[in-house]
Amino acid sequence: MRTADMPVIKLAGSGRARGRQYGEALRRQIGDLVPRWEAQVDGGSPAKALIDDILKETRFDRAIQRWAPHLWEEVQGIAEGSGQPLWKIQGIQLLDEIWWFTLYRKAGKAPWREHAEIPERCSALGQVRGPKATYSGQNMDIGTWIEGHQVLLHLEETEAAPAQLVFTYAGSIALNGLNARGIGYCCNTLIQLDPSATGLPMAYVGRRVLEQKSFGDALGILRGVEHASGQNYLLGAPGRLGSYECSGNHAIAWKGEHGADGPLLHTNHPLASREGRIFTEMSGGAEAAKRALRSTTEGRYGGLKRCAANGPLEIETIKDTLRTKSPEAPISRTGETVGGNPIGYTVGCTIYEHKAEPVLHLAAGPPCSTEFMDFRF
Repeated sequence: MRTADMPVIKLAGSGRARGRQYGEALRRQIGDLVPRWEAQVDGGSPAKALIDDILKETRFDRAIQRWAPHLWEEVQGIAEGSGQPLWKIQGIQLLDEIWWFTLYRKAGKAPWREHAEIPERCSALGQVRGPKATYSGQNMDIGTWIEGHQVLLHLEETEAAPAQLVFTYAGSIALNGLNARGIGYCCNTLIQLDPSATGLPMAYVGRRVLEQKSFGDALGILRGVEHASGQNYLLGAPGRLGSYECSGNHAIAWKGEHGADGPLLHTNHPLASREGRIFTEMSGGAEAAKRALRSTTEGRYGGLKRCAANGPLEIETIKDTLRTKSPEAPISRTGETVGGNPIGYTVGCTIYEHKAEPVLHLAAGPPCSTEFMDFRF
């Protein structure tokens, strides 16, 4: 998608009102995306049966009601505004949760080598550049089924929350984003970390982070909720940056390899947390768990390190890093296969200037071939 062609949708009011506005504005796009989403869901059964099983075998609904009831209202509003069945809009929010649920379901039926490819998605980096400025960014790698359906949501300020710019795809409440206080987050899958069937799904966690007015309050969300899915969150604010590997048990800080003044980098293997008991046991031990991950994550992490070694990160440095497309470090991903491993597709590149007047630099596709546009509040 050309970034200039990406819909930018303004949303205001209550959760239900925002959802209806969203669904009505993107009724056609959501209607086109839903069958693509259903076709790529790999649960060994039709999407409806899989979502029914997930909702029956987890307590995601209770977690959402506990930590984000207004966002549940928003999801209901999207279904109403778009004319889609509620279960489909519910399912679209469970991107990472579907990945680990189906993986662990298959684990009881076949050896690891017979499994579908284990998801490994996204590359993120950032650095504090002074007491009032921080830069961070990521490539959001998911799949070609989203291409052409990227969207930017502009949520208007309320008494409870700052204005927000949320990058996502039609029907979804969030992939990542930035708010008017300069607080933003990147996120990348850590499927090796223990999930929780009673936790809050990733999309809802991200939106709750963006509703906060300070770095401390945003970190309080990451540390205060129970996480449904293993995930690293790169959390930025003016003069602040932190990387937090979140499992169903804890949020553990990764402090980087270069101290407080150096860059923070992350791909799809844990660097600080060792809370991967379930994945390790299902794999048959630690060494087997490593072999199970036919992944580009270490190559991409090495690519980030090489780029960061050239000096402090600036916006253009981050753009150039995230455009990298070498076989050793396929950071910008265009859907091809590398070393027998299908490496996915970058549906968007988001780069944040966390400062008093925040800026979102966004390419709605692989940054190696998609132009950036700037968005402000």
